[in-house]
Amino acid sequence: MANPPCNIDTAPCPALHFLVVGGGLGGLTAALSLRRAGQRVTIFEQSRFASETGAAINVPPNATGLLLHLGVDLSTSGAVELQQITGYDKDGNAVNNINILAVDKSWQHKYLLAHRVDLHSQLKDAATSANGVGIPVVLKPASRVSKLDPHRTTITLDDDTVVTGDAIIGADGIHSTTRGILTSTRPQPSGKSAYRFLVSRDAILQLPNARAVLAKDGELVFWMAADRRIVMYPTRNNSLWNFVCILPDPTWDGADDSWNRSGSREDLLKAFEGFEERALTLLRMADPATLKVWRLMDMGAIDDWQTGNFCLLGDAAHPFLPHQGQGAAQAMEDAVSLGVLFPFGVERSEVPARLKLYQRCRKDRAEVVQELTRQSGADIDPSESGGMRLDHITEFIRINCNYDELASSAQRLRLWEHTERSRRYWRMPVSFGPSPGPRQSLGPWTWRNSKSTFISRTIKFKTSRASLSTLLPTPAFSIPSSDSFACASYVHTSLDKLDWLAGKGYDYIGFFIHGVQFVKKDGSAVSGTFLAVMLENLAEPILTGREELGFPKLFSEINTQQSLTSYQAQASWRESVFLKLELDGLRDGEQPRAADDSRLLLYKYIPATGEPGVADVEYPVCAPQHLCPGNFDRFQTATKARIMVEERDERALPSLHHVACGLAKIPVYNIVEASIVEGSCVDNFSGAYRIELKIVI
Repeated sequence: MANPPCNIDTAPCPALHFLVVGGGLGGLTAALSLRRAGQRVTIFEQSRFASETGAAINVPPNATGLLLHLGVDLSTSGAVELQQITGYDKDGNAVNNINILAVDKSWQHKYLLAHRVDLHSQLKDAATSANGVGIPVVLKPASRVSKLDPHRTTITLDDDTVVTGDAIIGADGIHSTTRGILTSTRPQPSGKSAYRFLVSRDAILQLPNARAVLAKDGELVFWMAADRRIVMYPTRNNSLWNFVCILPDPTWDGADDSWNRSGSREDLLKAFEGFEERALTLLRMADPATLKVWRLMDMGAIDDWQTGNFCLLGDAAHPFLPHQGQGAAQAMEDAVSLGVLFPFGVERSEVPARLKLYQRCRKDRAEVVQELTRQSGADIDPSESGGMRLDHITEFIRINCNYDELASSAQRLRLWEHTERSRRYWRMPVSFGPSPGPRQSLGPWTWRNSKSTFISRTIKFKTSRASLSTLLPTPAFSIPSSDSFACASYVHTSLDKLDWLAGKGYDYIGFFIHGVQFVKKDGSAVSGTFLAVMLENLAEPILTGREELGFPKLFSEINTQQSLTSYQAQASWRESVFLKLELDGLRDGEQPRAADDSRLLLYKYIPATGEPGVADVEYPVCAPQHLCPGNFDRFQTATKARIMVEERDERALPSLHHVACGLAKIPVYNIVEASIVEGSCVDNFSGAYRIELKIVI
């Protein structure tokens, strides 16, 4: 991700302030993602962060890549790469064996087995560190949110403190209180409970009959019966093994839906009576002091995750059972989606619409993975060889892991901007969304033209009206005069200090035909100065001017020499010069008055692909020029002026010879005006408009 602008505090559209309720894995990831996008974030966590749950956690490839994108590398804290999945029935017969190293060739990132404490610490450090991209996240522990207003964007703490922001993220977990803003639906018992505990690898290796299951580093091992299972896998550089034992809800009163409820080893062993001795030996190693048991809760899909300036994230929106190890991963996908959808520069008024887009990005995906998780945790049919079919497991892994939320949300945002934010210019390549240019910034800034400067050299001359008329594109254009003479001008302008070009500039030479009118189909007329061609020496203004406005722009090299009393310029293509302009005897004069008619007339034409002679776009354009004499700093007149146009063949000017030939045919009878104007505040022609949609010739 590109760094957000360094002057966030002084930007015209300041960083949004996100209030995140909940400092778990989802809340921290959201805070980090939004921080790196350039936003301000404050986390309100009801606990004191005095201690974190000691358990391992799956970080599948769809989450690993997102963490790396956020600058969090779990391999530095001892996360273990998953290499093998081995399954046994309760009697110890092998029923499944998946070589993950072979499967992961289709993944962009590794499947890691991390320690929850380490992951939480890395996220917290990255979010709150004074170093790194963006504004450090403010973390407020022991701050329980008792009330929130999604439309006023306020939260109220237990001590009656009221905090106002621009958006509120409810990331307060499965027992979310913020969810009540949207629904009365609450998680319900799934019919299963789970024990969890950690055992050191060294301790397991002391057991001869259990050592065989630890033969490989990075191996996840499970035993399955019809309605219960034991799952074990390593973490912290293979030094610790995490055990999760899932069973039907006990009839005793020992399990609830708290994550840290103490469990009984005797009850655990009783629940898994009949399992092979290797499994039972491992269960006996559970430390009664740290053994935990909790009821597994589930919740159906809710209708909405969002209202006003508030949305849900993670388990608050979509609680997950543990069977696929996707709960934290889906919360991280939510979090990164928010960072993509809220880049620096988003206006506060867009928050509700973008949160609705977040729901569209994430809801279907999360609910699909939720359902796959339920299926993978369903009781086993005894006829299915004692375990879930291998093809089911690999298909679930494929759907879960071969997904990139970063790319998916970016694509959704691009399409949303195209369809719902139509007041933006799009140009090719459209793959990257709207394009910046002189009339729009993709950031929070509106380009300020007040500091931009120009030097315009004009040679206006009298010529043949008939000759000029040959350059008018359709009969609807004309020079309405009974005289055989008309006027045209070469104008060479040097622009500088343009905001949209990072303070830099470029040159152009335009050929203008004065006194032109366009007669519309209803008989009314629009008068102005017709621009036949504009030669420019920079690609960006050529593309924006042609595609957005219809300016007839072409590339040319433009070389300039100017002294106190003279000026010379030439237009060329790779040293083949075809146009020279000269002024001599320059002297200061009075500021010019504003032009009576400063409208430019253009003719926009874009050919149809594969159909020579057919236009996709063809219509006249009027581009009013907003020039003010008060912005003129210096005005000079010349005593002599000279125009030289040389016809060159297609070897000398492969793509410009037709233009040079056409200009060379325009006679110069006498000079009407020769001047140089210097000033500031360059017009961006944002007022240009179509005169008529389509021409009938």
